[in-house]
Amino acid sequence: MPEYEGGSMALLQFFANNFEYPKQEQFQATFIMEFIVDKKGKVTAPRIKGKDISKLTEAEKKVLDVLEQTSKWSAGSCNGKKVPVKMFLPLRF
Repeated sequence: MPEYEGGSMALLQFFANNFEYPKQEQFQATFIMEFIVDKKGKVTAPRIKGKDISKLTEAEKKVLDVLEQTSKWSAGSCNGKKVPVKMFLPLRF
């Protein structure tokens, strides 16, 4: 399976440092992101699971932008060959 450089804690820290909360008094949300880590370790095809891309909220667009900025993934492998892997990442703010 692909892994973010530094592990899951480093990935969560990256989101904490780069996600700007929407301007409102209180903000709570859960995002289930779906994406592919390709053979080179790059995030491709990011989306919010079950959502039409044309109907994303501003917060969903921002969280996908942050996901696309993550560039430190190791590629997945199968039988010693690098392969693209579909990933799911739930985040709660």
